[in-house]
This record gives sequence, structure tokens and C-alpha cells, in this order.
Amino acid sequence: MNTVQARVWRFRVIPGEDGAEVEAEEIGRGSLPVDLARLVHINALACDNHKLVDHRVIEHEARILTSYLAGTGARSPLTVDYPAFRASSLHIRRLVSECSGLGVMTASSEALFKWKNRPGTLHSFDVLPGHLVPIYGSVGVRPDLLFQVSGGPIAGEARGRHRMAKKKIFPDNPDAQQRNRLLQLADWSVSKRNHPYFMSWVWISQSGVAVDIFVPWTDDRNNSELQVNLNLLREPGHKRWNIRRPQQRSRLRTQQMNRERELEQALTLDAPPIPITAAIEQTSAELRTTMKRLFETAPPPSRSFRGVDVSGEWRPADSLGRPTHEIFVGFLAEQLPTSRLSRNEMNREDNGVIAAHLEGGLLTAIRPVDRHYATWEWFEENLE
Repeated sequence: MNTVQARVWRFRVIPGEDGAEVEAEEIGRGSLPVDLARLVHINALACDNHKLVDHRVIEHEARILTSYLAGTGARSPLTVDYPAFRASSLHIRRLVSECSGLGVMTASSEALFKWKNRPGTLHSFDVLPGHLVPIYGSVGVRPDLLFQVSGGPIAGEARGRHRMAKKKIFPDNPDAQQRNRLLQLADWSVSKRNHPYFMSWVWISQSGVAVDIFVPWTDDRNNSELQVNLNLLREPGHKRWNIRRPQQRSRLRTQQMNRERELEQALTLDAPPIPITAAIEQTSAELRTTMKRLFETAPPPSRSFRGVDVSGEWRPADSLGRPTHEIFVGFLAEQLPTSRLSRNEMNREDNGVIAAHLEGGLLTAIRPVDRHYATWEWFEENLE
């Protein structure tokens, strides 16, 4: 398990005639646990199951990500090959930053909201199930993911950006993109009757990888059931950000925002309650279909896991230089008979495995190239 520097903010959304505004208070800093194999795993699961999926593409994207990011050992900071990152084209830097942001946001949901990855507990706003579309809509500004936690649904936004070499890894003030996105999400929340959300904003710089995490302010009057676990914080916070809108806003723009808000509120109020059981069944069926298609496009099975064929091959993790690690992205012919998606991390240096994850029909692992390789029997014993 690796870590990234985390700065956690607690924010309030303040509704207004010209749109919502945000007040954010830094409540502390600490180390957020982030596993590199977990980043690979989450991005591999981010494919759109309504479109063409191909194992080769997912494996290629995973190798791109691990060409820039690396973990040097258990409980060590997640590192970045900054010279290679800086020399890459803008769209490649954005790809690495956004993929990192998605994985770090998921790690944030696990650490702060104790989210568990089970069927029906995670949806993408880009491909919402049919029963959720009337509630959240399919157009306009929306967050990235919808998590189901013990306190109810919470939306998550993931962004990643580059910090120039001479700048501090954490900015003293929000940049224009961060400010605009916080205001857009605040408007979205108000239009959905103060729907809770959080945002993770990853920074990649010469100093490493860091993240600003914005969590909603909770009290007895607002989202009292949504509990935030702050045990990862080790240093107190000192900053306050008041994120306001420009004073001048045209009357036409204000009227347009009001019409959009009224329409969204009407859709939300008329929507039926979320059928969680149906969501679980639908998500499980879609996951099984996607895993089957990915299994069929992967290399022919040459091994089995607990009697189930596994397709996939070990590949060099680094495409830019001499690889120090190999990556495995494999798919099982069928989901193992368990009601819970399994996950376990291995950080044992003696067997040469840094980390491995098994969830549903997807198995990912990362191992050094210069150490004893773990056998498949070892995987069967340790992934439970």
C-alpha cells in the first residue's frame, strides 16, 4: 500500500439568487492510503459496458498509467516519473492526471466515508442505469461517480492537474479551474435538494502526488447520517477559502439558471425512490456481461484460479524505460461464487508481489521483475 499527501477541506454550500457559493475550511493534512494496483483496478473497471470493450485496450491504458506512476515499497509515497511526465504531450499528461484522480477519489471514499465496493454501490453519471436517469438527468453539469455509503448516496468528483516544478505541491489559493468546478458542483447540489457530494483534486508535481479533498459540512440539520472518518489527519489545517462569484452577472444568465434549476427540481421531485435491490441485480448482470466480453478478447487462458480459467498475461509496467515491475490484468471466465467482491492487498517483499486485487471477474497484480515470482497457488491462498 502506497500513500499520497492529502489536504482535507470541509465546505458549506451557500445558495444565492445568482447561483450557489462555497466556503471551505482546511481541517487537516495526512497521508491517504492509495495502492498502485488499486488505481489500475479502478481504471480497468471504468469502461462503458454499453460500448465495445477490449482487453488489449484496458491493458494498454494500464501500462500507460504505470509508465509514469510507481510505488517503491509498502507505505511509501506514490512516485511519479516527473521528467517523462513533463516531456509528454498535454493530452497524455491529462490522461495520467485524470486516471490518477479517479483512483484517488475512490481511495478517498473508502478512507473517509468507509465505502465498500459491492454490486449496486457505485455508478458513473455518464452511464447511469435507467431507473436513476429520471432522478439525476442525463445532461448538464454533473459529478463523476455516485457512491452508496452507510449514510446514503453521495456524489464524487475526480480531477487531476499538473503543478509546475517551481511551485509548491499544494496551492495557497484555488486556481481558476478548481474554483469554477466547485461553484458548478454547488449549483448541482442545490438543484438536487442539497444532494451531498465530495471532490478530490489531484496535483502531480516534481515533489510527487498530492490531493485536495473537499468533504461536505455535516451537522444535525444537514446530512447528519453522513459520517466522515478523519483518522488519517495528522496535522491541523489553517486556511480558509471563500469562493464567490463575480459581482456582475447578466439578468439573462440569472433567469436561465433559475429555469434550469426549476426543471431539475421538478424532475427530482417527481422521480420514484431508488430501488436499491433492483440496482444491485442490474449492476451484477451488466458486470457479468462486461467481464465475459473482456475475457473473450484477452489472450487464451493458460492458467486457472480456483478451478476457473483466467485470461491475461504479465506485461512490463513501464513503456518508457527499463521496466522494474510487471503488471497483470486478467479476467476470469466466470465470477467466483461469492456474495461479496473480494479484495486483498499484499505487501510482502519475500514473495515478490507488491499488490494484487480480485473483484468479481477482474484480477490485477503488480510484481517486481527481479524477484521470486508468486505461484498461482499462492494467489489462491492469499486472495480471500
